[in-house]
Amino acid sequence: MLDPMQRSFPSAEFWDVLEANRAFASTFDTPNATGPAAKGLAIVTCMDARIDPLAVVGMRVGDAKILRNPGARVTEDVPKRPYTRRYSTLRGLIPVRSRSARCRINA
Repeated sequence: MLDPMQRSFPSAEFWDVLEANRAFASTFDTPNATGPAAKGLAIVTCMDARIDPLAVVGMRVGDAKILRNPGARVTEDVPKRPYTRRYSTLRGLIPVRSRSARCRINA
């Protein structure tokens, strides 16, 4: 089986993406953003590409951690997963399901 990490990235096909990344990286500056989520929240949302999780709740880069999974499911094991243990400063989770990309919070 071919290891996907051994394939070269199809840079000719995605030249626009790579160029946009170069431009973004050259100006990336978030002095107020730290590793921990500034608001102490995580947004759990589905993998719908139409959703901008931070914009849905009026937040900016660094305000919340973003977790994406099929269906924006939050189960009891989420806090026990290795990637969420690193987010021990979190005080809450906001589940956002697309519902045809209307992005309503399930409160």
